[in-house]
Amino acid sequence: MMLNIDFWQALVMAGAVFTFFTGLLIMLLKALFKQFEERQSTRFAQIETALIKRDDDFTRLEREWLKHLAELPIQYVRREDYIRGQSVLEAKLDALYSKVELGQLRGTQS
Repeated sequence: MMLNIDFWQALVMAGAVFTFFTGLLIMLLKALFKQFEERQSTRFAQIETALIKRDDDFTRLEREWLKHLAELPIQYVRREDYIRGQSVLEAKLDALYSKVELGQLRGTQS
């Protein structure tokens, strides 16, 4: 049994096979790009969630820092302020000592 195929028939069959494989390749590429897009959107969603969490953490940290700065003058005394306060107390003690000593000297003279 012999099968005779014209050139045009062979050309049409080759075109059909080429079209079939080209369509199959395009379909596979579409599926591949769809998966890629889904992975990318998942990753972008994760990154967005992480950025929102980081922004919230940064805002919380900034709020705590500002609260700390507001409480700082209440809880701590600067070195210069402490020295000034001590100088005032020592001056008062010196004045009191001078008065006591003067009173003792007056008491011994009478």
